[in-house]
Amino acid sequence: AADPEQTADSVLTADPVLTADPVLTADPVLTADSELTADPVLTADSVLTADPVLTADSVLTADPVLTADPELTADPELTADPELTADSVLTADPVLTADSVLTADPVLTADPELTADPVLTADSVLTADPVLTADPELTADSVLTADSVLTADPVLTADPELTADPELTADSVLTADSVLTADPVLTADPELTADPDIHMIINCPRV
Repeated sequence: AADPEQTADSVLTADPVLTADPVLTADPVLTADSELTADPVLTADSVLTADPVLTADSVLTADPVLTADPELTADPELTADPELTADSVLTADPVLTADSVLTADPVLTADPELTADPVLTADSVLTADPVLTADPELTADSVLTADSVLTADPVLTADPELTADPELTADSVLTADSVLTADPVLTADPELTADPDIHMIINCPRV
């Protein structure tokens, strides 16, 4: 209310969502941008409006379902998309990691060792997975937790026998193959996945 530029903007001051959000109204960059504050979809999402990379993405910002639903980040179908979870700009954004949806997770906030890990806390997809965040042995594996494709696959992350095999989880060709990792018969059979012939076939160049 003490900012003359902010209070002089009738569009901004007339928006109950903006005026009720102290974090948004306290941001001089946002409040000074009339084009940004005039967009009801953008102004309603404090996480989205604070990220210049995301706000510049017309496809993302134009999707009301994606931008307005804070529970989408916890959706296994959405977080299982390797193209989405592999976006380093999205997962490494400190603004996103500070999202109330993420910080409100009792499993995360109650575990000081987990929340103190910058690699884990910077990956919203990884930290949002209750199976991963609840297993200290799994989250302590830097190779596993650093692989966005592997950690985003619900089939792999839900199988303790599979995720506990360092030789299997360290195989980038195997873990990056969505067709292979999505096969429940293959991923559920430890004898099959440990077969060197299978690894040889997988590692052969594809024609």
